Amino acid sequence: MTQFFTGEVGWLTSTLMVVAGLIVVFAGKTLLKLVIGGAFGALLGYMIAKLVLMFNGGFTAALVLGFLGFIVGFFLGWFIFKVSIAIVTGFLVGYVLASIFGFLENLPLLIITVLLAIGVSYLLAEKITSIFTLFAGLAIFYAGLYFLLNNTLIALLATILLFVLIVINKLGRRK
Repeated sequence: MTQFFTGEVGWLTSTLMVVAGLIVVFAGKTLLKLVIGGAFGALLGYMIAKLVLMFNGGFTAALVLGFLGFIVGFFLGWFIFKVSIAIVTGFLVGYVLASIFGFLENLPLLIITVLLAIGVSYLLAEKITSIFTLFAGLAIFYAGLYFLLNNTLIALLATILLFVLIVINKLGRRK
């Protein structure tokens, strides 16, 4: 038992990985929205209910306000997630642009560049999330297919074919 992972994966696990990869490829952003909304909603609902109970507001009040907190948190969660993505990518892109153009020492110009990058990143957060979930789903699909067939070439060709079909489908919907 010196190795934790020997590289052998059963056919059921591989099949589930292929199915999970397809689900993430086709419904990844929607699932991500539901999970993030549910997590934020549960957290906010729990915190409000706990706060109401802490101040002796009663069980019914805690239940009702906790449920309302869940609803508010569910919808607020995706916005907070998009802002978080925008801040992280904005700082990264702003810093890279400032270093490429050589004005890291010019603080006002650096701040303006980072703020503009954060704004553009917020506008593109939906696209960034779509691309991330697409490639995460393709990676899961490839890994599952590779472990199922034990053939790198077939798994790679099937993953590339799936990617091309998705791109054609997305471009076809824009008309």
